[in-house]
Amino acid sequence: MADRPRVVLLGDSIRLAYQPLVAGLLAGHAAVDGPAGNCGDSATLLRRVRARPPLGAALAVFNAGLHDLRRSGAGGGYQVEVEGYEANLAGIVAALRSGGAAVLFATTTPIDDARHAASGKPTRLDAEVRRYNDAAQRVTARLEVPVVDLYAALAGDPALLDADGVHLTAAGTARAAGAVAAAIRGLL
Repeated sequence: MADRPRVVLLGDSIRLAYQPLVAGLLAGHAAVDGPAGNCGDSATLLRRVRARPPLGAALAVFNAGLHDLRRSGAGGGYQVEVEGYEANLAGIVAALRSGGAAVLFATTTPIDDARHAASGKPTRLDAEVRRYNDAAQRVTARLEVPVVDLYAALAGDPALLDADGVHLTAAGTARAAGAVAAAIRGLL
């Protein structure tokens, strides 16, 4: 169906997991695609979309945050400080719009602090997710970008987070995909 609008999903491993489910949920309504790899933090995603905006996309859905708020260790600095994160998000929106796409932002998903600490991976805290999501909400409100709140969709149900406390279980991925697909339907 050549007349289906193209929707491009951009973001981290959370997006990589829900992308095929979103494509299935929107089959017949939209052609959903996205890069095969993880887009990393907001600075990396900004460089990527400035170099190659998704031309021909009716809608670009992006998330960034889990990599940005990662610390190098106890007391270490953030991968991208919150002020830089806000500037990067604004740049991402501008680059996506320059390619002709409408834009939808997906908030960063919750973290189970205890499980994540036990995983031995770089330090992330749920309080920081909320702080970065608040920053993203300021940017998206100012730029009039609609938001799908994946944090709210997943918060409060530990069964939706995997053993590392960051990634999603199959049930969490399905819930995130449903929320993203519903938001996309509402915009197309």
